[in-house]
Amino acid sequence: MIPIKFLSKIGVYEIQIHGVTLKVRLVHANDYSVVDIGISELRSQFVTKIEGPLHRGGVLRGGTLRGNLRGAERRSQVVTKFEGALPRGAERSSQFGTTVAGLVLQPAQNPKYFQLCVGTRCLMYQLPADGYSQIPESLNDFLSDSEICFVGIRELTNCRISCKSYIQVNKLAARVLKKPNLSRCSSGILETLASEVGINLEESSSGVNVDWKAEVFTDEEIKRATRDVCACYLIANKLLGSL
Repeated sequence: MIPIKFLSKIGVYEIQIHGVTLKVRLVHANDYSVVDIGISELRSQFVTKIEGPLHRGGVLRGGTLRGNLRGAERRSQVVTKFEGALPRGAERSSQFGTTVAGLVLQPAQNPKYFQLCVGTRCLMYQLPADGYSQIPESLNDFLSDSEICFVGIRELTNCRISCKSYIQVNKLAARVLKKPNLSRCSSGILETLASEVGINLEESSSGVNVDWKAEVFTDEEIKRATRDVCACYLIANKLLGSL
């Protein structure tokens, strides 16, 4: 077993896709400690916005504050510490606008990889050989967070993934934009929806194919592999951010 201090630095890719610099963490099935790191990175993309008085002794990391700063430590307009009960009006959101995560299993038939994308972070987790029976606790906890809207392409009915707040991206678009026809679109779905919300998606890299049975990928293969989950996140974030 490779020590975690080295393992955590292996399988990290930085790619440019859909106008975003995306950091992708590729994790093998049994590397649970690295999954925990990946989930922490996804959660770091969420912040807590507070409006109203901040109670003395409160600590908030990575959040913004509006209102009374009594007892708070702050740097500019960013509160660096907050502990205890949040004041009335506290709201958790992503630094990119909403608490939304792209969620895609690849390939569509007999999935080998579970992908999550939030902001500029992506976790690409190799599913255990026996399927979904040994998914890490940190991943299950993340999927059980009812405050996060998980958005993907296909239904999750046959994959035994428990996710309390999942919706297909075309159905989300149909409801937010009040365009019923979007819920029925299938071919070129991401390109259609991206056009609806004013996002330019990169075309799939020609000549680059992903072997989903592999455990190591090139930068271009990772870019191709994470194209859809990143697109789901960007589209859903734009849709929910418009509400």
